[in-house]
Amino acid sequence: MNKAVKIVGAIVALVVIGFIGRCTYMILCISCTTPAIKTYSYDGSMDQFESEFKKFAALHNNMNLKISRRDSSCNICARDITVELKAAQIIKYDLVLYKFNTTTKVALDDIYDETHKIGGNSTDDKATKELFYGFKNNFLVQLEKDQRLTLTPDFFNF
Repeated sequence: MNKAVKIVGAIVALVVIGFIGRCTYMILCISCTTPAIKTYSYDGSMDQFESEFKKFAALHNNMNLKISRRDSSCNICARDITVELKAAQIIKYDLVLYKFNTTTKVALDDIYDETHKIGGNSTDDKATKELFYGFKNNFLVQLEKDQRLTLTPDFFNF
C-alpha cells in the first residue's frame, strides 16, 4: 500500500508540475510571436489605410476582406486584416496594422494558398517565397497604383 501511495503521489506531482509549466508557458507567450514575413511603413494613420484598403477591396469582386481590432483601449492598437483572393486558387494574406512612432506599420504575417494547402510565415519555405513574390509584385503593386498610396519596405526583414 505504501508503494502505491508513493506512485500515485509521484504521478499527481508530475501532472501538477506539467500543468503549472504549461500555464507559465502560455502566460509568458514563449515563442508565440513569429516575425513578420515583411513589414512596410505607411505615412498615414491606421484609419486612412483601412479606408483605402476597403475602397481597394470594393473594386475587386474576387476579394474578401475581414478587419478586426485587437485592443480598443489603444495601449496596443492593432488591426488584423485578412484578405482572401479567389481566382484559379484561393490565396489568403494575413496582415497586421499597428502604430509605430509617427507611421503606420503594415506587417505581412502569413501567406497561404488555401487551394493547395501551402504557405505560412517561414521565409525559408519555397512555397512561402513564391507566394510572397506574387504578393509583392502583383497584389501590392495593384494596391499602391489603384489607391495612390505608398508602402515603404522596412529593411530588417525578408
